[in-house]
Amino acid sequence: MATNSVPKDFMSARILSLLKKAHLVADDFKNYRPVSNLLFIFKILEKVGDKHIEHHLACNMFHKELQSVYRKFHSTEFALLMVQSDILQYVSVFIMLDLSAVFDIMDHQSNALTITLA
Repeated sequence: MATNSVPKDFMSARILSLLKKAHLVADDFKNYRPVSNLLFIFKILEKVGDKHIEHHLACNMFHKELQSVYRKFHSTEFALLMVQSDILQYVSVFIMLDLSAVFDIMDHQSNALTITLA
């Protein structure tokens, strides 16, 4: 009979306290970080469950178009390149708007630039 739950034995972990960096003072508890060692079988179950969930999300198109987190072939580098591309597009639009303003004040009959100060 399937219960869709993980046995309690699989969820136990051995937790160790390790220094964050070797040169830190060992007497200060802030310098430690907890590290948990899970059972090997639980790590395998976690990977299998992750693959099933990811397959379900991808097949039913639950991911946003530009989502980079938790997706294969969508790394942090990809997200940064998308942001850089958007910034460059906006900068080029602002430059074109500024150049069009220059042509608005140019006298096209005499090919001279006349600037009137208010």
